[in-house]
Amino acid sequence: LSETKIEPPVLAPAQTAQAAVPVAPVATVAPAGVIMVGDSRCVQMQAAVGGGGCSWICENSKEYTWFSEVAIPKFDPYVGYGTKVVINMGVNDPEHYRQYAELINAKAAEWSLRGATTYLVSVNPVWENPYTDQADVDTFNANVPGMLSGVTWIDTSSWLNANGYRLVDGLHYDAPTYVNIFNLIMGSL
Repeated sequence: LSETKIEPPVLAPAQTAQAAVPVAPVATVAPAGVIMVGDSRCVQMQAAVGGGGCSWICENSKEYTWFSEVAIPKFDPYVGYGTKVVINMGVNDPEHYRQYAELINAKAAEWSLRGATTYLVSVNPVWENPYTDQADVDTFNANVPGMLSGVTWIDTSSWLNANGYRLVDGLHYDAPTYVNIFNLIMGSL
């Protein structure tokens, strides 16, 4: 019998930040008890991964006020022992990074007493769009990790910049990129 060695795909060197993304990645399945909270990027990620075994609290075009006044009250009663709260907010209002960090720290302390773990995902890259710019995203990502207490930072942005992604409108990604982001998040839990 001969043994066949399978080589990983070789990608061409990136010529732009929008380098080649491997074709049709497959989404992993989330561990039990994952609550994904986010804006339109989460709505589209949920669609790309077919739910992925998570509970999703996400809506299009949402910002800090929705997160604090609608999203948290919606899922807070369900946070308990073994819950993993994954927050993917900030692209629509990265200038509110201080408010996000303060609220997430406070809630993470409360959720920790219930046996839950809290994660905050970086704001991922953008290109020209009418809502935000990369400089504001970079400010969010540079400041927030050092402000967190009892919260695990998941830096998907650096991975995307190093390995490639595809934006379809300057703000939202194609399905394979969302699957890669989801897999990175699940691998960090």
